[in-house]
Amino acid sequence: MWIFTKYGFYSIVQDNNDKNLFKVRARKKEDLEELQKKVDGISLFKIHKDERADYRFRIFITSEKLVEIMVMFSTSIDYSNFKDSIYRNKAQKDKLDSYHQIWEVMYEYQNINQS
Repeated sequence: MWIFTKYGFYSIVQDNNDKNLFKVRARKKEDLEELQKKVDGISLFKIHKDERADYRFRIFITSEKLVEIMVMFSTSIDYSNFKDSIYRNKAQKDKLDSYHQIWEVMYEYQNINQS
């Protein structure tokens, strides 16, 4: 699952080896550090770095912590326009052009695949 939030961009998947763990992956270490600040106990989970991985930074968390993260994401929505909130956020503003590109690609997809 890809999640775009005012705290960062994340990819969350189930771990291949342990089905009770989830990998929260990020392109920027700071995005995971932001999670560690926002959700109690996440700071106990080490941020791993892998130069060869498509997502360079990751933490391995339990399903209980994943639920806490998702609740935090859902209760942190305090804006009516996501891209505007990113523009106003110094820590995330560097992603704005990429988010515009993603928006445009999905807008084109919508127009091509109208039902």
